[in-house]
Amino acid sequence: MDEFLLVENLDEVKENVVQFNKDLKHNEEIRRRFFSRFRQWYYIKELDMFAPSKYIGYKNMNALKYNNKDGTGADGRKTEAVLRKWFEKKDASKLLEELRDRMDIYGKVKINSEIHILKEEIEQFKAGKLFNNSDNKLISNNDKLQFHLKIPAIRLLPMSKDDPEFRGKSINYVQEWFTTKLPYRVYNFKKGMNAEPGTLTLFQYNGAVVAMAVLEEKIFYEDESETGYRGAYNFIPSSIAVFTPITSKEIKNIWRKFKAFNQSLQKLKIENYSMFYNLLLHKNIRYALSEEEDRGEESFQEEIESTVIISSIVVDDKPKEKIERKFAHSPTSKWKRNHIISKKAIILADYQCEYENSHMFFKSFKTGENYVEGHHLIPMEFQEQFQKSLDVEANIVSLCPLCHKKVHHATMEERKKIIETLYFKRRDRLRQCKISVSLQDLFTFYR
Repeated sequence: MDEFLLVENLDEVKENVVQFNKDLKHNEEIRRRFFSRFRQWYYIKELDMFAPSKYIGYKNMNALKYNNKDGTGADGRKTEAVLRKWFEKKDASKLLEELRDRMDIYGKVKINSEIHILKEEIEQFKAGKLFNNSDNKLISNNDKLQFHLKIPAIRLLPMSKDDPEFRGKSINYVQEWFTTKLPYRVYNFKKGMNAEPGTLTLFQYNGAVVAMAVLEEKIFYEDESETGYRGAYNFIPSSIAVFTPITSKEIKNIWRKFKAFNQSLQKLKIENYSMFYNLLLHKNIRYALSEEEDRGEESFQEEIESTVIISSIVVDDKPKEKIERKFAHSPTSKWKRNHIISKKAIILADYQCEYENSHMFFKSFKTGENYVEGHHLIPMEFQEQFQKSLDVEANIVSLCPLCHKKVHHATMEERKKIIETLYFKRRDRLRQCKISVSLQDLFTFYR
């Protein structure tokens, strides 16, 4: 009996569309044997997915069944006929362009391919609601991810073979360094790349891309270090990730103009980010830090203590754009803090309490310096009320543990004394960062 029975309702079609997109990612045979044959493509806005007629027109389709369809009587003409109940063929050049962009990682879409749209979504198509109003381009799930991350650029950063920290080391060793060391330190450079905050940096090592991170800021040292470093990159700790190494061929499949890995900094087009993200989904991506929850004040201070900066630093108080790093599953809109920025503020304060510099209770066993903690004068929970980032050195004060406890837990009368002193010490620096707040408003943030 022919097991290839035609679908009977739209729900069966939708299930097949979802299954096709899963199989396309995970099943090599579909990509190798059949992808280049697909010509009739069907798009469902609700799912934001494309799929070919012969796959979605038969009941309970999957990769195993499709790959063994020869001799079963499966016929694309039959599926096209049954799919006409719910779909209508349209001259949709933008959708076709989007299809080619998304599928480029798997293969070339046939030149004479055609697009079919759900009849119930035709009016949305005519009104342009299938498209992004800003540039008339379809918004895919991955494009939404790109939009939320607001990544302005992608750079390929070759790791120096002469760096004594990595000389002769394996990729496994280097990736462990990224997950266990880099979240608590900066990445030193001798020359430095010209990149703005938010840039996605892909780290190239031993002929492969082995890690990635989003740039928070570039730091310049006051004096060149003994090893020749002139500055360092501060990466957002929660963005640091490693994965199964990505080859030059895989990079070239995404960025066609890319030629080969070398020791120069290379720019990659941001328009291809969604394709790169799709590739990462199959590369066992592992983030250095959990995105799930705020680990609490004590853990944050421990991260500051563990952070290593090897040289004296120069801080230029200037406005900094907000980089959205809110906790994914938190019921509140609490913004994340970067412990490396807090560490820089503490170094600038020379490990002294900025409320009372005579407060020196004990030395840290990790740093050998007077133990102090980083405190955001304007608390990060009020970030939404400000146009510029509050996670800047100008807004972070170095406090001894007693004063830090007081500013959080003492009576309001005692807290006001500390807050007022710190406010007048930092008011001008905050203004340079385009952060304006009155003393009375600041008091209300602590009630």
